[in-house]
Amino acid sequence: MTTYRRVGAAIFLAVVCSACGVPADERARALDPAAAPYRVVTTDPATPRTGTHRMVVFLVRDDAVQPVPRRIAIAPTPEEVLRAVAAGPSPQEQAQGYRSALSVDPDAAVARVAGSIVSVDLPGTTEASNRSDAVLGFAQVVLSLTSLPNVTGVTFESDGQPLQVPRADGSLSTGPLLRVDYRELIDPT
Repeated sequence: MTTYRRVGAAIFLAVVCSACGVPADERARALDPAAAPYRVVTTDPATPRTGTHRMVVFLVRDDAVQPVPRRIAIAPTPEEVLRAVAAGPSPQEQAQGYRSALSVDPDAAVARVAGSIVSVDLPGTTEASNRSDAVLGFAQVVLSLTSLPNVTGVTFESDGQPLQVPRADGSLSTGPLLRVDYRELIDPT
């Protein structure tokens, strides 16, 4: 009987474990925001609800950078993300205390994409400031661009020449800047 009990217990355990409560669907389905884990699905009224693609833009709030999801009509590209970052917060986002620390020229553009590194051209800039607002501004650009799945780093240049850019720790770099270079500036809330 001991063998039968072991086999029975094993079958019982297999049945219980296979009934985990997650339904198997053939296609993706919309998730009810009320049923989602905390902060997985935003119900923030300031988040634009237009478009079918998601883009993340980092904005400044209380001297830290925070991710702000947006919906856009086209799949986000480095150029689209840079335009959104340069445009700054929407009026609704401004009302919630978001601002931009960027002093980016509207002519700033993605110079090139080489593999997973995006180069941003800041025309006419001779050197980057190491002020805290400048650091937050570069953090906005780097964190927003590296939110794209195929971008791991960002370099900055001016008129084709590498530009030294401040990291969160105050050191300057001409090499690709990564998310980790600004992680201490990200507000965890």
